[in-house]
Amino acid sequence: MVAYNVDERLARDVIFGVKASILKSHGKRRHAAVGDLLHICCGNLPPLYGRSERYHRLMVAPCTLSIPVTITETAFLRDGESDPQGCRLELMAQAEGFATYAALREHYDRMDGLPWYGQLLRWDPRKAEFRAQWPLIERVADDGEG
Repeated sequence: MVAYNVDERLARDVIFGVKASILKSHGKRRHAAVGDLLHICCGNLPPLYGRSERYHRLMVAPCTLSIPVTITETAFLRDGESDPQGCRLELMAQAEGFATYAALREHYDRMDGLPWYGQLLRWDPRKAEFRAQWPLIERVADDGEG
């Protein structure tokens, strides 16, 4: 199981299959490979992670694409190759919740600095094994009484 957290404002798009990709930086753990089940969630934040009342599992679907990407001042590299199609960059940025590719690049520059190294992951919502219902219902904290 590989879990990926998306911003809460993108939860509806994940559930309805509008958003089916995510950019994640490289960390201590390996990223999912094609065929692995992706658990897409929101509100999975420290220190409680999956125990927070804001945590929701949105979808469980197989990974259909997992490639390393690099964002630099002048280029977007997919698997080490330059991606010259500007219209595709704008669409990818919008799928990640940004208005333009320039806004996406600025975000990653501010967060981690450029060049930014990460992974582009996609899933097929039509093959989802689990999909949350919309609207998400806030959980009520269990205080142990009852």
